[in-house]
Formats: sequence, C-alpha cells, structure tokens
Amino acid sequence: MTPEFISLFTRPDRAWETIRQKEDAHSLHYLMHLLLLALVPAVCLFIGVTIVGWSLVDEERVRLDTASALQLCLLLYLAIVIGTVIMGFFVRWMARAFDVR
Repeated sequence: MTPEFISLFTRPDRAWETIRQKEDAHSLHYLMHLLLLALVPAVCLFIGVTIVGWSLVDEERVRLDTASALQLCLLLYLAIVIGTVIMGFFVRWMARAFDVR
C-alpha cells in the first residue's frame, strides 16, 4: 500500500486504479493503514493539550494533565477508527446496491 499511498498525491488516477484491482485480495491490508494514520491526530492532540496548551486570557495557559489527555486522545482515536469503518461499510453497501464498482 505504501507506493499507492504516495502515488495518491502524485498520480491519483493510477493509484486508485491499482487500489481497486487489489481491493478484493487484500482488503484487511488497508485496516493497518487506517489504524496507523488515525494515530496522527490523536498524538497531535496529546501534544497540544499537555505541552502547548491554550490560552483564554492574555497570559494564562491552560493545559490538561496526562490522564485526562490520554482519555481524550483515546476517545478521538476510537471515534476516527469506528467512524471510518462505518463509512466504509456504507460505501461498500451502496456500491453493491447500485451495482457500481
């Protein structure tokens, strides 16, 4: 999937064609990429709320403790993964229902 992932940005037409050809044989292969790529916003959120923080007033910085940040990041990660899987099932159902590939 890595060459297809990079070529999605450089040559999207060819990349989607290759992905469609390999879809049926390696459908679980894409799950690993979903699990890894869903970590990016969760890790960024953790760094943002524990180290950088945010300010509501001029000099006052608000930061979360590690336990609260981990809970928030875990919920974000699960929401991204579950939402993407549900959306994938809907797309697959619609493709089969309307006989589109």
